[in-house]
Amino acid sequence: MAVKKSKTQTSQQIQYLDKTAQQQQQIDAFKRPQITPTDADTRQKIAKLFVIVYFVLLGLLIVGTPVYNLVAYHVTGSDKALQISLTDIIQTYSAVVGPTLGFVVAYYFKSKNG
Repeated sequence: MAVKKSKTQTSQQIQYLDKTAQQQQQIDAFKRPQITPTDADTRQKIAKLFVIVYFVLLGLLIVGTPVYNLVAYHVTGSDKALQISLTDIIQTYSAVVGPTLGFVVAYYFKSKNG
């Protein structure tokens, strides 16, 4: 009897292993291949992000400066000392952030040879 029991157990173990192998094959077929980002993809993402942030901040300055000037005028009366010139703030912003934008865009267009 012990021999029959071990043969039954062995066949059950083989069936279990077959089911496990089939399930593993199904899982492997379901998995998507992992895509590793390349250096060019990373440069593209950094450049796009920086350009988007640059123009969003520029838009906020263009909208925010007149709003600030209106609030300053209503709070203080006609005090011109607290008002900001839009051209001055855009020139300052471009002088500070512009070179960094140029660096990032140049890094984006960098060739693999150089």
